[in-house]
Amino acid sequence: MNSYYVYILGSRIFEHKSKAVKGFTAKYNIDQLLFFEEFSDIYDAMDAEHRIKGWLRKKKLEFIKDNESKIRKPEQRMAE
Repeated sequence: MNSYYVYILGSRIFEHKSKAVKGFTAKYNIDQLLFFEEFSDIYDAMDAEHRIKGWLRKKKLEFIKDNESKIRKPEQRMAE
């Protein structure tokens, strides 16, 4: 079963890929980030994070499927 985790980006990509932080991503060996959004306001980012985390698994899978063409590796987006 695939697992999905939502979080505020920042420096956490490295932490998650290296399993430096014990938690959900280390426990379930999640090492790919499929989607992220950029916000100029931390409170907007937190609201979006909480909204997406509240979705049922089915809705998260539908979101991924519906946005497959837009989903690129975050490293590619950050280099733009």
